[in-house]
This record gives sequence, C-alpha cells and structure tokens, in this order.
Amino acid sequence: MIRNNKGFIYPLSLCVFILFIHFLLILYGLYENKKGIEISVKNSNMQEYYFLTSLKDIEEQLVSQENFVLTGTKIFLHGQVFYTITKDTATTYKIDYKLNLQGVSNQIVATSYFDMDQHKMTKWVE
Repeated sequence: MIRNNKGFIYPLSLCVFILFIHFLLILYGLYENKKGIEISVKNSNMQEYYFLTSLKDIEEQLVSQENFVLTGTKIFLHGQVFYTITKDTATTYKIDYKLNLQGVSNQIVATSYFDMDQHKMTKWVE
C-alpha cells in the first residue's frame, strides 16, 4: 500500500508551498498598508505642528509690535512656512501660509484672520 502512491507527495507539497507564499504576500500587503498610513499620519502631524507654531509666532508678533514684518519665513527641521500679512478690514489682518514639507511634492496652503480688537486669531481656513 505504501509503495502505490503514484505521485501523491509532489502535488501536495506544491499546494502547501503555494498556500504559504500566498499567506506571505497577504502579510506583506498589510505591512505596506500600515507603513503608508504611518507616513501619512506623520506628515499630517508635522503639517499641523508647523502651522500651529507659525500661527503662534505671528500672533505674538502682531500683538506685541507696532510695525511688524508683512512677509516672512519660518524654517523648521523638515520644512518651511512662508507667510504674507495683508490688511483685510479696518481691524482684521489676513495671513496666508504656504508650507513646503520635505518629501511632499505639493505646497499646502492655509489662511488665518487676526482681529486687532480681540488680539487673537479668529478664523482658520486650510
């Protein structure tokens, strides 16, 4: 009975090998997906931090100084924020931001509005 296999082992081992390779490919796809999400979250957090830091610096500058700089650049470790300040109304200034992150091909643009009466940012548009 044992000598009458007629090629049973090779197809069985081939099926097990194909299932194992298929399982590894599924795990690799999950790994790639997870890494992509981690990079996206990292870039999003970096973008939020750079905008917030720039906003706080500009807000402090607008509150404390009589003659403030209308254009400038905030340089960070992995990017730069360019900003321009224009007068929107009698008591409101409009600040336009452009963020260039290293490794990201497009610029991220945002706008905030500063109210001189309240001495704080009143609106943020990204």
